[in-house]
Amino acid sequence: MINVIPQISEKSLDLGKKNQYTFIVKRKVNKTELKKEIEKKYNVNTVSVRSLNKIGKKKRVRHKKQTSKFGKRVDIKKIIVTLKKGQQIKDFKIEDTDLSANPEVEAKKVTGKKKDIK
Repeated sequence: MINVIPQISEKSLDLGKKNQYTFIVKRKVNKTELKKEIEKKYNVNTVSVRSLNKIGKKKRVRHKKQTSKFGKRVDIKKIIVTLKKGQQIKDFKIEDTDLSANPEVEAKKVTGKKKDIK
């Protein structure tokens, strides 16, 4: 079984309108395995699978009694799956909430005086 994690961001939600969904998986998995896993897990029919490898950034790690060293973030593979028309994945559906309809949420205005800068 492959660990397929949905990636929910603004860009991925916009792709959801085009019937495309993004996932994060391990780098060693290939497209045919991913296609079978997504069809089995979400009960949908996939049209295409596109993938891109994201290499982890180098980050500086510091310890108390040592000099600074460099570490690395995890390398991942991001996939974009296109589904047949009329099908969708429920994990990507986020309801729009209207904050102005809630009486408890009020917009607070910040008032202050400008100070003279010398």
